[in-house]
Amino acid sequence: MNTPIAARDQWIGQIAKKTEMSPSEVEGLLKKYGIDPRLTHSVPKRLQILALNFEGTKTGDYETTEIDFSQENLSSGLHAFVSKRNLKGKTSLLKMIRWGLTGTRDLPKDMAGWFRSFTVRFSLDSDLYEVQLSDPENSVGRLVKFARQKEFVVAEFSDQKQFNESMDGFFLHELGLEPLEVIAEQQDGGVEQRHGWNWLFGALWIDPDPKAVFGGGDIQHGKPSG
Repeated sequence: MNTPIAARDQWIGQIAKKTEMSPSEVEGLLKKYGIDPRLTHSVPKRLQILALNFEGTKTGDYETTEIDFSQENLSSGLHAFVSKRNLKGKTSLLKMIRWGLTGTRDLPKDMAGWFRSFTVRFSLDSDLYEVQLSDPENSVGRLVKFARQKEFVVAEFSDQKQFNESMDGFFLHELGLEPLEVIAEQQDGGVEQRHGWNWLFGALWIDPDPKAVFGGGDIQHGKPSG
């Protein structure tokens, strides 16, 4: 549904004010790149992590250790991973949750072959889902939905690209979101870039290096640069 004229003019006016451009210049740029505001009726859903499980073998220069991690029945509220020492995997656990929800793996390279299986269970309101990786190293697995005491396959993936695309399509559809299409200006012209669920997920994620939320560059004096 197109935005009413009054709301559209207000939207353009706000852009013009922030960019220090005239409304006609803003109109021209929006028209050039085919951008038109639309009213959408958002339907909020609550995403909750319910369980995280993985097993495998930790390998290194000095030791080989079996891994068997299981955290079940996570309830509502605030949870924390704590340790008396650094480099014990607290950040890696958070990155594994993100891996399961987005299909994007951002773990240290030396952990590439550690895992034999990996699952993360979550709910969207009353609907229950689970990401199941039978071959985590190669991103082979599936997304299933639990209903009527059965498993229903929502998506299957056999590599990193399919895993990422499956989670992108699933969450955008379930949360009623749309990818953001932007044109990045370069010396030889504009390059179209798509920002989907993985990028939007960054708005929910607290990270020591928050480029997913603020864009590239360093953060100085409270403002993003670059």
